[in-house]
Amino acid sequence: NGLVEEFFEDEKIASKSAFRLGVLEGKQIKYYSNNNIQSELIFHQGKENGLAKTYHENGKLESQGHYVMSKKNLVWKYYESTGKLTKQEKWVNGELQP
Repeated sequence: NGLVEEFFEDEKIASKSAFRLGVLEGKQIKYYSNNNIQSELIFHQGKENGLAKTYHENGKLESQGHYVMSKKNLVWKYYESTGKLTKQEKWVNGELQP
């Protein structure tokens, strides 16, 4: 139980993950070697559950959406490294909607 931190070889933080009874539970943050955040996910019982964000190495948002028990749901948005929105998708219970 608790927070597990992993590090790159140069001792910079690579990830922070919350565990409960050996299973991911709560927030997980992964980092690029330049210390910018790579991704932020929320887990419940070891499955992605809640708002998920990924970032380009320059720190700009790459994607954002929601998971419900590891299945994509609601609107997912994708961005270029400049910050420009490139695509939106609508998901319901893990299935992409037309």
